[in-house]
Amino acid sequence: MPDEFNFDDIDKMLAPIDKDANKAEMLEKLNAAFASGMTPFIDFTQAYVFLVFPTPDGKEWNEISFMREDGNLTKSKQDPETAVHDIKEEIVRGLSEFVEINVTEVTGVATTHAKDPKAFIAEMIKVLPASAPVLRSQAEIQKVIDMVKSA
Repeated sequence: MPDEFNFDDIDKMLAPIDKDANKAEMLEKLNAAFASGMTPFIDFTQAYVFLVFPTPDGKEWNEISFMREDGNLTKSKQDPETAVHDIKEEIVRGLSEFVEINVTEVTGVATTHAKDPKAFIAEMIKVLPASAPVLRSQAEIQKVIDMVKSA
């Protein structure tokens, strides 16, 4: 009879989450998010901080999500069209848990700016409800930095 499967063996193969290192990396990315001169997309909840901002040449977009409780950090790079799609999904699926979102309006704006994340972000910042936990300007960055630091 084969050995029984042991989930602890799988856990040993996974690297533990270095919450402090991930916090430091997220803080670094937040501090640099406005460096390109473009407004990034940043939303924040008690559970996580989600950030999408362009690479220096603007051809790709960085997507970073920091889970406040366990310190997990996920990151990827997307082409502009995928970045618009991912931001739209975050608004429709993530933010809709916290504020009422007009999905038809968000989808329409995403369709209009399907390959232009900069224009999509600018318009979404204007049309999302004032209560939406979205950063609207660089002047507000400190509250998100404080949320990451306190995680």
